[in-house]
Amino acid sequence: MKTRKSIRINVNNLIKFTNYDETGKELTIGEGTAKNISINGVYFLTKNELEINSFINIILDINDLSLKLKGKVVRVNKENNIYGTGIQFLIEDEETERMLQNLSVL
Repeated sequence: MKTRKSIRINVNNLIKFTNYDETGKELTIGEGTAKNISINGVYFLTKNELEINSFINIILDINDLSLKLKGKVVRVNKENNIYGTGIQFLIEDEETERMLQNLSVL
């Protein structure tokens, strides 16, 4: 059984995204509903099927905080034409990492 590396925080927030391949070619622009988030990633529901190992830019507003994040699609589950999608964040700077660490106090 896998154990989580970090605590997940349950949310129910709009998420907007642009999905692209390893060459930077845009694949999908869409939105969904974030269901949980941690310092390592986010899980959201969407009507768009995203390819595993593709990349994604995300905009997620939580309370007064607007997060702009990059990530990689690591999981996709289809249920009733809705795709549960797991994203692993690709953290590029200390400020973004600090914002994610502070989610537990929101």
